[in-house]
Amino acid sequence: SYRDLIDEDASHKMLNFDTASGEIPLWPEFTTTNRSGLEKILNNENVGYRNVWHPLNVQLPYAENGDSLVRSKIASLNTLWLPSSFDLIERDLLRVSSLINEFIRRKGIV
Repeated sequence: SYRDLIDEDASHKMLNFDTASGEIPLWPEFTTTNRSGLEKILNNENVGYRNVWHPLNVQLPYAENGDSLVRSKIASLNTLWLPSSFDLIERDLLRVSSLINEFIRRKGIV
């Protein structure tokens, strides 16, 4: 799993889910203080990923100014979904994890 392969630090990490309490992660979510830098690396290496959806509080009919939901906005700006599919093989996981680990080693500098 990505969690086993990625060398996280305080600024770059996989998001945790409390599966024992019923949380179910839909996709592997990775957060970084430089999402655009990681996107550039992944794009250059033809690695597919997706940005997380906009926070629910900014979408109709739930829209509000968002001042009270700062963490939601930060999460949506800093998080992306890593490649995942039933066809993903270990070599793919190793390749993506290696790219992310190099990004982390360079402190998110592209």
